Amino acid sequence: MHKLGILDKNKKLDFLKNLTSAEHSLIVTHIHILTDFDKQTEKFRLFKNAIKDLKGLLNTEDSSNNYNRLILEVMSTFRAFLDHWETELKRKFGKKSSEVESFKKSASFEFDNSFSYRFFSGFRNYIQHVCVPTFRINSFINDKNAIETKISVSKNELLGTFDGWNSILIDDFKDKPDLINIIPLFDELFESVKRINDTAINLLNIKDLLNSSNFLLGLKKLQGSYKGDLVIVEFENVPGSLIKLKFLPIWTADYIVKNVKISKK
Repeated sequence: MHKLGILDKNKKLDFLKNLTSAEHSLIVTHIHILTDFDKQTEKFRLFKNAIKDLKGLLNTEDSSNNYNRLILEVMSTFRAFLDHWETELKRKFGKKSSEVESFKKSASFEFDNSFSYRFFSGFRNYIQHVCVPTFRINSFINDKNAIETKISVSKNELLGTFDGWNSILIDDFKDKPDLINIIPLFDELFESVKRINDTAINLLNIKDLLNSSNFLLGLKKLQGSYKGDLVIVEFENVPGSLIKLKFLPIWTADYIVKNVKISKK
């Protein structure tokens, strides 16, 4: 037997309604569509959180080792983000599909039009094939009387120890000072990755995502004054029997409805 219920912060269950087999099957189908979306976009969230953690560290007193760790984490999640989406689109649509081609064009556009994207694409390879470069950390009081931290790398060190830099990036370096502050570049990289992520999401079946999201959000109307998480409760009508809970991905549904739009072609 299955019921729709509410689980509050004190782990107290309130039941909203009994579910027929057909109702349960329909809800589970919509849940699977949204949990699949969560898996597809997880790598972007990991990248976003790595950037957030790095920027947060700038406002604290900490050691350079932590900067090293977080910069490496950003580079790792950046690579994983690109690999994951390309693999997922190939699995769904085929290696030579128009969807995969659109994704690659989106990444190529960022490479061609963003120094930050080009730089970190090469920087990631540098770390993978050579070493972690010397990060020069400098904190100072800016004109707003706030402490600001710069993390710089030496252009000459990077060029002198690695011959795998893209020719376009080598030309970029000619107009840069030897010490390049990489902190503002992370903000620009994030915007590039976000645009690529938006492109990838719009290659999915947006109509199904929105339909499932609206369906699950519609179930919130049954919640009334109850506070907590919507769950499907599975149990046997036997005293003392164990129950299973399946949480409805309401947060994901809300995010999709607010942020994912059907592209006008």
